[in-house]
Amino acid sequence: MNKKKRKTRIRKKKKYVLTPKQMQFVADYTDINSPTYNNGTKSYMKNYNSHSVNGAASAASILVRSPKIQSAIQEIMEKNQFGVQDRIALLADIAKGRRLRKSTTVERDKDGKKTREYEHEIEPSATEIGKVIDIANKMDGTYAQADAVADLAKDEFKDMRKKLFKDAEVIK
Repeated sequence: MNKKKRKTRIRKKKKYVLTPKQMQFVADYTDINSPTYNNGTKSYMKNYNSHSVNGAASAASILVRSPKIQSAIQEIMEKNQFGVQDRIALLADIAKGRRLRKSTTVERDKDGKKTREYEHEIEPSATEIGKVIDIANKMDGTYAQADAVADLAKDEFKDMRKKLFKDAEVIK
């Protein structure tokens, strides 16, 4: 019997090529000092000239899930040595109100001329804190653990129910 030899292929890690808009999207998405940091919708709207929040949210979600974008984001995070623990610490600071947003207020007179401009810091809103907590829970696996526990409880409930119905049939 003559057996054919199989060639073993070594797979190289693919180096994805991004378009200029995708590169800028990733840069804005990963820039910790940018108002678009870790916000796909805002990053998408900025780089793709989108005016529809819903459309941008949908497109950004698809973009962020693509392997080449994920690879680029991970590469930048590793280069900046901004790992998971660093990101969770940043999210904790935001949730606790230790990281404030800067905002500029412009006062104008009756004619619309600028009279005064000043910067001030704004604490995160309840909605922003909720988003931050949600992101942190996703990152540290809290939701995955809760899903596993819920699945286990469902399975146990089904088993108990089957046993109960079997016992009820025996009594008849």
